Amino acid sequence: VRAPAHDAPLAALRALWTEYAPQGNAYLRRAIDPESMGP
Repeated sequence: VRAPAHDAPLAALRALWTEYAPQGNAYLRRAIDPESMGP
């Protein structure tokens, strides 16, 4: 997130984190063992 691009950069970052955080384990698992995720 570029701070100049948002009027409320912390709120924008918080919204992105809220969306990304639940997917974090899947990204980590795919990085460690790509074949475990299927096609």
